[in-house]
Parts: sequence; structure tokens; C-alpha cells
Amino acid sequence: MKKISAMAQEMIDVYRSWPEHAEESFNSSEKIDIKFNDILVSGMGGSGIIANILYGLTDHEIFVAKGYFLPKKIAKDTLVICNSASGNTIETLTLLKTAHEAECKIIAFSSGGKIEKYCKTNKIAFNKYKMLNSPRSSLVFSLYSILGSLSESLGLPEKQITESISNLKKTRDIIFSTDKENNPSANLAKFMSKIPICYYSPLLLPAALRFKNDFQENCKKHAMIEEIAESCHNSINAWERPSNISPILFRKNDDHLLIKKQFNVVKEYLESKKVPYFELFAPKGNLLNALIDSIYRMGYATILRAINDGVDPTDIPAIRFIKARL
Repeated sequence: MKKISAMAQEMIDVYRSWPEHAEESFNSSEKIDIKFNDILVSGMGGSGIIANILYGLTDHEIFVAKGYFLPKKIAKDTLVICNSASGNTIETLTLLKTAHEAECKIIAFSSGGKIEKYCKTNKIAFNKYKMLNSPRSSLVFSLYSILGSLSESLGLPEKQITESISNLKKTRDIIFSTDKENNPSANLAKFMSKIPICYYSPLLLPAALRFKNDFQENCKKHAMIEEIAESCHNSINAWERPSNISPILFRKNDDHLLIKKQFNVVKEYLESKKVPYFELFAPKGNLLNALIDSIYRMGYATILRAINDGVDPTDIPAIRFIKARL
């Protein structure tokens, strides 16, 4: 591995400890039993992906809010979950204040900051978790803190959550292995020398979205994602001309037969055009396990790609530029 900064090494160390951080966050969270009609989950960036994950896991109606404003349908019996790793995200803080003024039921999660202060001042339910290195590195702190607090209210079986943590430990042994030939993260990192486009199975949207965000923040390069069925009606036609883009086929072994067929036809087409592709299967089992495992593998691959390119994966100058002016 090329020489890296102290912050980049810290990011790698945090990722290496994801299973322990997930387990600690889940077990130490205060259980909350709350009644509600529907749910809104608010967050941005590395904290916002929690909204997409929860949307796919629970049978409750969930609104995903990535921005300043509450949807019009929100009412007093809506449970508003606000998540910000830093606790200072202006969009999430603004929505939190609006939800409080609308007398919604609110639970906020952060590592501290302005959100913690606002919640304590206004007697809003608040759970604090750790943030190490960066919000995206701290995903398991926020996700498993929220799951630990609200799993019963959300109707999520504890067994599925603990299984996902156990599987993270097994995946850690694989992606941090020195056996590069059989290391899925190292192989994906090697493939992503160009701009990646990830064609994903519908249920894997949260992991695909997280991969795009990780690649953009860590590698400082553009990345794209396309739902496999929709892509066959538009973007697939772009392969009729050469491009500086590399396709990733991100799928599940237990996909619906129609989705499996669609992936196989896309593979056939890419092969007919002599376009190299990388095929990545999410692990079998419950959806939480498939998502967090894939996020772990793909996220670490983006770190390896950045380091291979001589780029510090922790540096976010463009984001700092924007935040300083808001």
C-alpha cells in the first residue's frame, strides 16, 4: 500500500473495527417504545443514508427527507427521526426545528453539536453516539444506535440485527486479508480505475447510493448508479459508443427471476460490445445483512482506490467550501 496520511490510516482503522463499533452501539442504546402513524427520517450525506436503509427494512410508511423542509403530509402523529453525525448539519437542524414547531413526535441522534443543544433546551428525545474520523466512517455508530433504540417500535427482529453484526466480523476477515486475489474489495478497487456506473438490483438501492457517495468523497471522482430495470429503457444505449466508464453489476443471488434475467441480458449485451464489467453479489440472508455487508465491502474498496491513486480519502475540500458559505 502506498504511503498514506495519518487521517487516512485512522479511517482504515475505524473501518477495521466496524463490527465492534456496531455491536457496542446496538447494545448500549437506550430502548425507546413509541407509538406513531408514519415515519420521517432526516439526514444528509453519510448520515442521510440511514433514511434509505430504514425505508427498505420496515413495513411502516417512511418518508425520506434530505434537505431543509418537511413534506406536506407530515402530521403530529408522525415520528420524525433526525440524524446528524456532527450534530451541526444545517439542513437537518432546520428540519428538526420545523418538526418541533409542528408538534411532531421527534427523536434525534448525533454525536453532539447544535442538535444536542437544541434537543436538551426543548426537551426533545435525544440519543448520543460516537463519531470517529468522519460521518461516513461512523455509519455503524449511527445506524446501530438507531436500531438499538427503535428496533421494537419499527418491528425489526433483533435476530436480524445481531446476525448482521456477526456477518460483519466474517466480512472484515475477508476484506482486510492479504490474499488480494480473493479479496472482493481489493478486486473492485483495482477495477475502478475509470468512472464507475453501478447497475443495482432494486432492493440494493441504499448500498448503491452509499457506494456512489463514498466513491465521490473518497476518490474525488464522479460515479453513477442506475436501477437495472430502468437502465434498460434509456442509459444502456450509451454503450453504443466508447466511453471512460466501467460498469458494475450489483445484484442478489435471490433476486426475482425477472431481475435475474435482466442482469443476464445486460451481461450478454456488454460482452457483445467487449465492455469489461465487474459483477458483485450481495450476501444471502436478511436485507439488513445484505445492505450493511455490501456497504462495508464497497466502501473499503473506494478507500483502497483513493490510496492507489495517491488521493487522501478523508479530505473533503469542496464540501468544506460549501459549508463555510452556508
